[in-house]
Amino acid sequence: MFRDSVRRCLSLLPLKLRLRWALLVALSTLSAGAELLGAAAIFSTIAMLERPATISRRWTDLVAAVAAHSPVHVQTMTAALAIVALILLAKNALIAVMLVLRGGVMADSMDAAFQRIAARILSVPYAVHLRVHSSELLTQATLAVDVAYRIVLASAVSVIAETLVVLAVTVVIVAVAPLGATIAIAMLAVLLAALAMTTRTATLGWGRDAFESQRSLLADLQSIAGGIEEIKVFGSEPYFLDRARATHRRFTRSLRQHVIALPMPRVIIETTFVILALGIAAAMSGSSGTALLPLFALFAYAGFRMIPAMNRIAYHIDEMRHGRRAVEQLTEGIMAEPAAPSAVPASLQPPFAGAIEANALTYRHPNATTDSLRGISFIIRRGESIGLVGATGAGKTTLLRLLAGILEPGGGLLAIAGVPLRLGRAGAPLRIGYVPQSIFLLDDTLRRNIAFGIPDEESDYRRGARAVSLAQLDDLVAALPGGLENAIGERGGRLSGGERQRLAMARALYHDPEILLLDEPTTALDAATEARLTAALEAVRGSKTLVIAAHHPSAIRWCDRFMILEEGRLRWSERVPIRAAGI
Repeated sequence: MFRDSVRRCLSLLPLKLRLRWALLVALSTLSAGAELLGAAAIFSTIAMLERPATISRRWTDLVAAVAAHSPVHVQTMTAALAIVALILLAKNALIAVMLVLRGGVMADSMDAAFQRIAARILSVPYAVHLRVHSSELLTQATLAVDVAYRIVLASAVSVIAETLVVLAVTVVIVAVAPLGATIAIAMLAVLLAALAMTTRTATLGWGRDAFESQRSLLADLQSIAGGIEEIKVFGSEPYFLDRARATHRRFTRSLRQHVIALPMPRVIIETTFVILALGIAAAMSGSSGTALLPLFALFAYAGFRMIPAMNRIAYHIDEMRHGRRAVEQLTEGIMAEPAAPSAVPASLQPPFAGAIEANALTYRHPNATTDSLRGISFIIRRGESIGLVGATGAGKTTLLRLLAGILEPGGGLLAIAGVPLRLGRAGAPLRIGYVPQSIFLLDDTLRRNIAFGIPDEESDYRRGARAVSLAQLDDLVAALPGGLENAIGERGGRLSGGERQRLAMARALYHDPEILLLDEPTTALDAATEARLTAALEAVRGSKTLVIAAHHPSAIRWCDRFMILEEGRLRWSERVPIRAAGI
């Protein structure tokens, strides 16, 4: 399980970052070596302090220039203490370097993983977004990344480092007291393994419950934020509050259990070590005090280093298990979906010259049992204005999304100017403007909503002014204090429904598209504004290919022909089919 968690975390990182994590493991080995030298040096120094007369005069050469008039054993002890201090200082300096490097590689890894996930969210086919909840995408790009690298992968490196420290100190104390130390270390190792096995299932379950409840809580809060108007109108605050509270309670319940269990291994390990140390002391009670003093000093140092290290091993193992669900989420869901080709920016697409052709075109929505479009065929000539009508659920929006290149046909052929329209419109020779029924607006200025996705330095003022004029937005821009630089609020909350509709129209017209697809463009407009917008569309009639889905006959009365969709099948009419439009 641990190997799989590490593999999943590293799979999203470039080679350079993987090597930096490997460097941390290498430095951990050096740190363990320094720990071994430190433990050996401490034991030797205590022995010197206890029996200075037995120390060789060779040590005096190390400090003769500094302490020429001191007794031989004082010089020797001074040198030994200096060596111990240098070893400990070097070890601590190495640990400080490791901490700095770990913080850097952890932050860079989180950034790299976030970029991979965010890029995949933007690149997968639109159909994937129709079946994946947005809260899953948000938790995958934020919570899962944070837990995977800040906790799980960092904990894996810490387990390796602390294990090496324990092994290094073990080598020294086993060399000094083979039998007692071997028994003590073996019992502690068995205890640690038993604790890990005992808590495994519970910790995995708590981690899974905590992650899933956090994702559900995010979905609940999204519902509250997105539906606050309706919630207040219908007085539904208690219902949504209770639902969010129940989800949060589920999260805190699993978190509470984990927080209680997390420090328990430390208490058990420390208690066991004290008992073992007393047992070893009792077993060696017949030895002389001179022999016991260095041994006790060594075991004291071992306890000082090994017990915290073993506690941290148990802690990090528990954290890795608790974060297992986040690591799984990191590489599942959206990351398991194939990416669609990137769309060619409208400004880089060549002019459209040719007809829109469909032959036996079919489409079925995910998890649906019947086709939304059933083998329809048609030809729309360049510059033609087509009214698309049909009852609710007839397939109008589906057809427009296929024409926009954000859905992929389930069967048949859809081509523009003789070029098959592939997902993302990659390589297709066209410029398309699209106004969907559900309009997304940035919490930003009018200008940035119209230019939509174009950096400020590349934004064309004349294009924006022309789009504003064609979409009948001049009166709104003139009435706002900041004009095009005026902020419109979250989801366009400072605009009326008609103003949001016209803003979406301006966005579609900004690139001067060759093909303009409109899904119910006049639904939220009053009669006067609808008339002005219809006049604007009539003004570009012939110069652009228009496909307009509408229920209001006044919005499409002037079109050249009418496509009628009925239960996924297509027929044509030369007049406004009022009955088919659902009016």
